Amino acid sequence: MYIVVSNLGKKLKTLGKVLVFLLALGVLIPGAIALYNNYAPAVSTWLQEKSQEVGPMRTEPMQKTWFDQVVDQYVIKLQDFYYEERE
Repeated sequence: MYIVVSNLGKKLKTLGKVLVFLLALGVLIPGAIALYNNYAPAVSTWLQEKSQEVGPMRTEPMQKTWFDQVVDQYVIKLQDFYYEERE
């Protein structure tokens, strides 16, 4: 069986381009996967934090600490004082 090969140089050049392309894909795809795996935990925790938000404004925690209660009382007293001075 004889195979007629015409334009051997052109076909070898095309074959070389295809092999270089496949080699580049073989190197780039595992590198991209490794890079993604390095940053995947950060992305997944960011998405979890975003999904826990209720709406555009964050909600206050259900249990207030002692400091939060003191600050709230101070703000209320300051508002009362301000409104008394205005009147």
